[in-house]
Amino acid sequence: MKFIRGNLLDQTNGILVHGVNCVGVMGKGIALDIRKKYPIVYNEYVKHVNHINSSNVLLGTIQVVRINPQLIIVNAFTQRLYGRYHTWGCENYDAICNTFARVNILANEENMPVYFPMIGAGYGGGNFSKISELINNTLDPNIESTLVVYE
Repeated sequence: MKFIRGNLLDQTNGILVHGVNCVGVMGKGIALDIRKKYPIVYNEYVKHVNHINSSNVLLGTIQVVRINPQLIIVNAFTQRLYGRYHTWGCENYDAICNTFARVNILANEENMPVYFPMIGAGYGGGNFSKISELINNTLDPNIESTLVVYE
């Protein structure tokens, strides 16, 4: 895994992965930035959450939104709830493993690099040392993966 400082949304090609909750709220952090820059991602996310309507089904899955042929945004369902309603636990680490296993398949199929923020560690409240280890162990070594730390 490479590491760069900057803004995840400056990437114009590849797969951008960010964590979302299972209730249809993109109100803070990188999720809010994505919502503002790519409203289609938010609209598709809300439709998907409303259609499935079950955090048991959504947690650990991904939603793929293709912005253009070179750019895909992945909503990774890593939290049941959000904000003060959210608690971090083992199920979230499992969800991160499951979502990145799916991203792994996508990246291999699309032959695209993967970019992600400190997923689950900001507003999510998870331990990023543990999260980065899980991501490293889940993504194939031949997939170009980059942690983008917001600056």
